[in-house]
Amino acid sequence: MREWEKWEKAANTSNIFSYASNILLDYVKQGIENNIEENKSLIIPQAVLHIFSCEIGLKALLLKEDISYGKTHKLNDLFELLPEQMKENIRNLTKEKFKIEFHMDCNFDDQLSQISNMFIELRYHFEAEALKEIIVGFIVAFNSSILHFTGSYK
Repeated sequence: MREWEKWEKAANTSNIFSYASNILLDYVKQGIENNIEENKSLIIPQAVLHIFSCEIGLKALLLKEDISYGKTHKLNDLFELLPEQMKENIRNLTKEKFKIEFHMDCNFDDQLSQISNMFIELRYHFEAEALKEIIVGFIVAFNSSILHFTGSYK
């Protein structure tokens, strides 16, 4: 497989997981509105899918830039490998999307740090003594910003 095909395949994979996550998010919202516990419990798989989409999207952008990323799953490590201008663009777009949706500012670096290893943590949430707070709004805004730069499913 040629390098440009890898980046496009990764971008498509990111889009697919984001799409699936958004479907689950609609069920979560319905669960909250109608107090349906089973729907509300979908927040964990929803967050796992969205965070995985972020990871694959960041890896797609790194492939496009011909930047090696190793075997990490940590979002902040992958984000830091991006070119400075790309990081700034994603940071600004995420903050803008978050502000539009929630009418408040977000601390991008703090929230990225909080979700950085959440893909691993949430997959095994049943082993944890306490469930870590899931910052869905930031995850969705960050994912949407990444997909803005990877493009739509092709």
